[in-house]
Amino acid sequence: TSGSMQGAPETIAKAVTLILASKAKQNNRSCYLINFSTGISTLDLSNDFNMERLISFLKMSFYGGTDVAPAISHGLTLMESDSYRDADMLVISDFIMADLPEEIIKYMEKLRDNGNKFNSLVIDTSFMEYRLKSLFDHEWVYNPNTSSVSELLSFEQKIS
Repeated sequence: TSGSMQGAPETIAKAVTLILASKAKQNNRSCYLINFSTGISTLDLSNDFNMERLISFLKMSFYGGTDVAPAISHGLTLMESDSYRDADMLVISDFIMADLPEEIIKYMEKLRDNGNKFNSLVIDTSFMEYRLKSLFDHEWVYNPNTSSVSELLSFEQKIS
């Protein structure tokens, strides 16, 4: 919920989050949300899915800059816990942000070797200039102007 996501991109990101959290509940899967800008706010829906808490969480916005590193770092730590050992991570953003620190990239590689997957959904039309290159197993781009989703090459195809 950074300043650059304000408006339609933020609404789209929150709608996707609501749908995915609801699907996780239907499939008895753990779900942990991290709202980020320059700080993070979290919501664990694993054992106690509560629609009111989810809606309240989705109403929060920071409107500051964008620093995804604390959010990803927090998520990586969770992925080593028993509850999220087999989890996948999805980062939803316009990706107008700085590159990730090398230690986070190495942490992602370690967890990828353990079977975790890292995915991104870019909500913007100028993503190519800012995107974090080759860090995600799958990358999708939502173009708010055309309401279309495109999939970029998956991580495995990029390194082949």
